[in-house]
Amino acid sequence: MNNLARIGHNSNSFAIGADTVAEASKWLANNPVIETEEDAREAAKYEKRLKASFDELEAERDGKVRPLNDQVKAINEEYKSAQKPITEARNAVKNRLTAYALEEEQKRLAEARRLAALAAEAERIAREAEEREREAKDNAAQGEVGVDVIAATAEADQAFSRFKKADHAAAIAAKDSTVRIGTGWGRAASLRTKETLVLNDPVKAIFAIGVTDGIREAILTAARAYRKEHGSLPEGVEAQTDRSM
Repeated sequence: MNNLARIGHNSNSFAIGADTVAEASKWLANNPVIETEEDAREAAKYEKRLKASFDELEAERDGKVRPLNDQVKAINEEYKSAQKPITEARNAVKNRLTAYALEEEQKRLAEARRLAALAAEAERIAREAEEREREAKDNAAQGEVGVDVIAATAEADQAFSRFKKADHAAAIAAKDSTVRIGTGWGRAASLRTKETLVLNDPVKAIFAIGVTDGIREAILTAARAYRKEHGSLPEGVEAQTDRSM
């Protein structure tokens, strides 16, 4: 049977300290407050016995777990060593793909902007032709001589036809501005947007967020590192002590 299969199957270990816990619990129930030195000595004995039981269990647990941890560490190191050149090669390929895709994206975006501008101009011309058509129809309805309604209508129709074609081309260009590289294996490769937060002003950020538990612990961790380097705590942080057995 391997080490993993034996985990959790030695229930005898949990008998360690059981008698001491039972005795200590009974003593605690009968002595809610320590009032005499004799009581204190008795309590100290229980504390030592409980600690010894805990240490015995901890030593047994560590003896079982440490070989497994060492085995897991060795396996991880072996695979990380094999994965390292793969990761480095993949990153090199990704960097070159990214450079190409970013450059190609800029080209496509520029073309999409050019076509969008042409579509906007075509729409302006079409709207003007539409207005001339409306005026021609109004003038003809009022009896004005020499108004060519048919020509105005044809001009407006042609202008709107050109606008629709230009607008369609602009829409296709905008859609195609996203660079997708087919691999023939799974989904196509494409650029992804990754958000990275940058801390520009920590004081303003903390003022806005408030001192949460996470921020408090991060500051205290940094304060301990500061004291280790400088010999004293930074301003705004103080050490408090308490005394216990």
